[in-house]
Amino acid sequence: MAHALRLALLLCFCSACVSTPKPGEEEALPMVFEDPSADDDGKDAPQFCNETGKKGDELAKCREQNRSIGAAYEEDAKKREPWYAFPAASWASAPEVPEDRVVPVKKEREAVAKLDQAAFAPLSTTELEFYTGGRAVPAGLQPFLVRGLLFYRQTGAFRVFQNDGAIFVKHDSLGHDATSETRSAVVVFLPQAPKHVYVDCSLIE
Repeated sequence: MAHALRLALLLCFCSACVSTPKPGEEEALPMVFEDPSADDDGKDAPQFCNETGKKGDELAKCREQNRSIGAAYEEDAKKREPWYAFPAASWASAPEVPEDRVVPVKKEREAVAKLDQAAFAPLSTTELEFYTGGRAVPAGLQPFLVRGLLFYRQTGAFRVFQNDGAIFVKHDSLGHDATSETRSAVVVFLPQAPKHVYVDCSLIE
């Protein structure tokens, strides 16, 4: 990932480039991921527009430029890794599932294989023990094996968010440039099966 692109994307996510979508408009969250088409020095990376201080038509053009660049990176990411599923901007304020209801798997290879054709799978008591090594099911909840993506396992963690019956599985990690994402999985205790699963991972150096 080019250093200039990574900085631009990170600043975009944290500050002025994040804009509020119009009613009914689905706008994906700006994500930080590798741009395989960019050189290491970032010369080939498209430039994000800084919205700070801009108004009227100038601001509208700036936001449209950022949306088009973000959409291009999302399309490229999904081609590279079909497990990506980016949520709308409204997820920025979605409530987080309590940490004790999100359990990393111990049988990752088997978990990834089970999720090859579906983003999630309900687990029996026996399957729950197999994938996690043994975990009690909280009252009123059910265990689900859910897709996840990550760059660096040891420097990050999974977080899960809920919104209107859907969930967003996000892994953030620290590290140097990664050549590709790694498929993983996580067990999430939920009151019912999710309507949809969004998946993303990010890397911050």
